[in-house]
Amino acid sequence: MTHAISHISPKITSLQILCGCGYLDGTEISEAVSATIHVAQKDMKPCFYAPDQEICNIIDHCSRKLDPDSSPRNALVEAARLARSSIKPLCECEACTHGALVIPGGFGAAKILLAFA
Repeated sequence: MTHAISHISPKITSLQILCGCGYLDGTEISEAVSATIHVAQKDMKPCFYAPDQEICNIIDHCSRKLDPDSSPRNALVEAARLARSSIKPLCECEACTHGALVIPGGFGAAKILLAFA
């Protein structure tokens, strides 16, 4: 018995919006990774985007307090840690070209994406 093995590339992409890295001032890492794994298991290709803007109020994740001495951080640059550098600025996103939208949680996601947060 012969089995034909063919690799089918995912045709549907998932728009995944990240906002930095770290649950207190960015995207919740475990949610981002879990969502990416789930999307891949559904034969979808994750496409990562993040706002190209400064993250306000950097939090020290050890003390869970505001770190007034930290240097400014960029949401896109920090999110690239999760996307393994395969990320684009959110302003370049064409939402209608994707089959799904995933926005992992985290306080940073709320602070950066929601004007009223």
